[in-house]
Amino acid sequence: MTEKMIGFALLVFGLVIILASALNIYFILSGQTHPVKLFDFPAVSLDLSSSLGLPSTGVKNAPMELASSALLNDTTNLFAHLFLVGFFVNVGAKIATLGIELLRPVVVKLKEKTA
Repeated sequence: MTEKMIGFALLVFGLVIILASALNIYFILSGQTHPVKLFDFPAVSLDLSSSLGLPSTGVKNAPMELASSALLNDTTNLFAHLFLVGFFVNVGAKIATLGIELLRPVVVKLKEKTA
């Protein structure tokens, strides 16, 4: 009987982890909260006058920004957060699977009955 109680507890605990992760992703993608800030990259910029081999005129041109730091940081932080939440979903699924294994009865079928 204790196997069934532990099985139900593990199943519920695994499902709670999966549902909490799904709610977290929903709140992130709907814009109600922000992902974990793991990265802080500077903007990617390129100085066109030196790249194209143009002669220097003495005027300092501002480098052209190819990707802003906000775009880089938001994208990488979102993907890192999705990766981490995917890890938690996987852990919840493994725990729930352990609970299901404890809940299922063990049935052994023999081909022949021997005396």
